[in-house]
Amino acid sequence: MYNSEMSNCLVHNCSILATITPNVSGGGIYSNNSTIDNCEIYNNNSQNSAGGVILLGTSIIRNSKIYGNTANNNGGGLACNQSTFVFNSLIENNTSYSYGGGSYAGQFINCIIANNSAYIGGGIYDPNLVEYATIVNNAVSNNCSGIALGAGKIRYSTIWGNKGGTTQLSQINGLGSFDY
Repeated sequence: MYNSEMSNCLVHNCSILATITPNVSGGGIYSNNSTIDNCEIYNNNSQNSAGGVILLGTSIIRNSKIYGNTANNNGGGLACNQSTFVFNSLIENNTSYSYGGGSYAGQFINCIIANNSAYIGGGIYDPNLVEYATIVNNAVSNNCSGIALGAGKIRYSTIWGNKGGTTQLSQINGLGSFDY
């Protein structure tokens, strides 16, 4: 579903699966200022960024599952900007051959980010907010298996069992904060 020109779309109660995008980002969905609600986005492949979903502008994902997607660049499951909110969702078993196996950027509230893999940031790369989330069993081939944190905040979350690299959590520019 490629929708970069339209905005304020609602994708509700859908399954987006088994698509391949050879020259553009967003294997399953590419959209702007949109809401994805109660959807499954799985087994998609992008030869660029965002194997499952790329969202631009102020967007929302809620009560959804993003799994089994692959991207050659950033965001195996999801690539977005810091204005995208993800609520009550599962992001698992996604692969990025660059940054962010589960997601590249975004804000995550009450989510599970599990079993993703990437070069750096197996779970999430450069999130703006991670709150009441579980980041577990993600893997990297280089550094920072759980979260590679930029200037964002991590609050009241569990980060454990992530593999590879040197840390479960690392700051990529030293500006992020943690509340336990």
